Amino acid sequence: MPRLADISKEQVEARRKQSFHEEYQAQTPDSQVVGMMVSSYFRWNGYEILRACSAALEDANFHKENDRLQKMFTKVFKK
Repeated sequence: MPRLADISKEQVEARRKQSFHEEYQAQTPDSQVVGMMVSSYFRWNGYEILRACSAALEDANFHKENDRLQKMFTKVFKK
Protein backbone atom coordinates (compact mmCIF):
# COMPACT_ATOMS: atom_id res chain seq x y z
CA MET A 1 0.00 0.00 0.00
CA PRO A 2 1.51 3.36 -0.98
CA ARG A 3 2.18 5.90 1.71
CA LEU A 4 0.44 9.25 1.53
CA ALA A 5 3.42 11.09 0.04
CA ASP A 6 4.42 8.37 -2.44
CA ILE A 7 3.80 8.68 -6.14
CA SER A 8 1.09 6.16 -6.93
CA LYS A 9 0.90 3.85 -9.93
CA GLU A 10 -2.39 5.55 -10.77
CA GLN A 11 -0.68 8.95 -10.91
CA VAL A 12 2.05 7.55 -13.17
CA GLU A 13 -0.51 5.97 -15.48
CA ALA A 14 -2.54 9.18 -15.64
CA ARG A 15 0.57 11.18 -16.58
CA ARG A 16 1.58 8.54 -19.15
CA LYS A 17 -1.83 8.81 -20.84
CA GLN A 18 -1.70 12.61 -20.71
CA SER A 19 1.84 12.89 -22.11
CA PHE A 20 2.18 10.16 -24.74
CA HIS A 21 0.22 9.07 -27.79
CA GLU A 22 -1.55 5.77 -27.27
CA GLU A 23 0.86 3.82 -29.51
CA TYR A 24 3.85 4.86 -27.34
CA GLN A 25 2.33 4.45 -23.88
CA ALA A 26 3.08 0.74 -23.49
CA GLN A 27 6.75 1.16 -24.37
CA THR A 28 7.37 4.21 -22.16
CA PRO A 29 9.06 3.14 -18.91
CA ASP A 30 7.76 4.33 -15.56
CA SER A 31 11.15 5.94 -14.88
CA GLN A 32 10.65 8.29 -17.83
CA VAL A 33 7.15 9.24 -16.71
CA VAL A 34 8.22 9.79 -13.09
CA GLY A 35 11.19 11.80 -14.35
CA MET A 36 8.81 14.05 -16.25
CA MET A 37 6.67 14.42 -13.12
CA VAL A 38 9.73 15.40 -11.06
CA SER A 39 10.86 17.86 -13.72
CA SER A 40 7.45 19.48 -13.84
CA TYR A 41 7.15 19.58 -10.04
CA PHE A 42 10.43 21.48 -9.77
CA ARG A 43 9.47 23.74 -12.70
CA TRP A 44 12.34 22.44 -14.84
CA ASN A 45 14.95 23.71 -12.35
CA GLY A 46 17.89 21.42 -13.05
CA TYR A 47 19.52 22.10 -9.68
CA GLU A 48 16.44 20.99 -7.77
CA ILE A 49 16.07 17.95 -10.02
CA LEU A 50 19.68 16.96 -9.28
CA ARG A 51 19.09 17.44 -5.54
CA ALA A 52 16.02 15.20 -5.75
CA CYS A 53 18.03 12.60 -7.68
CA SER A 54 20.70 12.73 -4.98
CA ALA A 55 18.13 12.20 -2.25
CA ALA A 56 16.61 9.28 -4.17
CA LEU A 57 20.01 7.64 -4.62
CA GLU A 58 20.74 7.97 -0.90
CA ASP A 59 17.33 6.54 -0.02
CA ALA A 60 18.05 3.56 -2.27
CA ASN A 61 21.48 3.07 -0.62
CA PHE A 62 23.37 3.97 -3.79
CA HIS A 63 25.91 5.92 -1.74
CA LYS A 64 28.88 5.60 -4.10
CA GLU A 65 26.79 6.69 -7.06
CA ASN A 66 25.42 9.65 -5.09
CA ASP A 67 28.96 10.66 -4.08
CA ARG A 68 29.96 10.65 -7.76
CA LEU A 69 26.89 12.69 -8.69
CA GLN A 70 27.72 15.28 -6.04
CA LYS A 71 31.35 15.46 -7.20
CA MET A 72 30.25 15.94 -10.81
CA PHE A 73 27.93 18.80 -9.93
CA THR A 74 29.71 20.57 -7.07
CA LYS A 75 27.94 23.87 -7.77
CA VAL A 76 24.57 22.22 -7.03
CA PHE A 77 25.67 20.65 -3.75
CA LYS A 78 27.65 23.50 -2.15
CA LYS A 79 27.01 23.57 1.56
